Amino acid sequence: MMKTTPGRLLLLFTLTAFALPAPALAATGSWFAQGSGTVVNSAQFVPPAVERWQWVATSNVGTPATGAPAKGHFSERVPGTDISFDADVTCLNVDGRSARIRITVTRSTNPFRPVGADTWITMTSIGQGFDALHLVGADGSNTVPNTCPPPTGARDPFHGTIGIRSEASPYGWLAQGSGNISFAPDDHYQWVAVSDVGGGNARGHLTEYDSSTGTGFSADIACLTVAGDRARMGLIVKESTNPFYPPGAGKYIHVTAMGQGANEVDQFLPDAMNYPAVDPTTFRPLSCPAPVAGGYPWDGTMNIRG
Repeated sequence: MMKTTPGRLLLLFTLTAFALPAPALAATGSWFAQGSGTVVNSAQFVPPAVERWQWVATSNVGTPATGAPAKGHFSERVPGTDISFDADVTCLNVDGRSARIRITVTRSTNPFRPVGADTWITMTSIGQGFDALHLVGADGSNTVPNTCPPPTGARDPFHGTIGIRSEASPYGWLAQGSGNISFAPDDHYQWVAVSDVGGGNARGHLTEYDSSTGTGFSADIACLTVAGDRARMGLIVKESTNPFYPPGAGKYIHVTAMGQGANEVDQFLPDAMNYPAVDPTTFRPLSCPAPVAGGYPWDGTMNIRG
């Protein structure tokens, strides 16, 4: 994740009371929630401040009342500051185009989100394409049960992407990860990339920060191709202090996630070359070719779905 230099943001939004429907039997299938973008925190800052959120959560289908145990990651930072936190996702509840996740903070420079604190995050995605309305909400830092009540309370506008899927929704492509190349522990990457099957409607965000040099960059996802356990992401660099990734540059990154659980082997391969073919107006890639196999050993998390 790209660190920013003077302070990162606090997140403290209010959720409304939870309404619990009658219990239901769990179904087969899977749930998924993903997002990357910014939200304005006007409750704690004068003038209001902007936070960048990024998350991915997956689980089996659970019950409407309590959700299901989940795995995933959530990160928050305040651009231009040193305030941020990382958290593990522990449960997920999906209801149509809304979802709730429970997170436990694992690293923090945010005084309102100390390590070990739990909270709920809710999200809603309404509409499609340019007409989509994304809303989020966050509870305070509490010791909350390791369950996820039905998603309610998402009321703050979210500028970015949100993807929510239940077992009956169409699948898409996903590449998500957070960590560093094994021999470069100070160079941290974090990304979420999603698209329709076939690569259409690709979107997402990637950040990089090297604490040993104080440089980094942030980029939008411009294209995505998934082939089995491998993925290629095309990036458009938006902000940068990394001389190898100047603003406006188009770059590729290849990721591989092989195996499961303790036997999983993840690999990461940045491609220093510029895009071979870009749109002359938008500078986005005209295609995202098949991903390259292999790469450097990866320390962190990585998820690929095709």
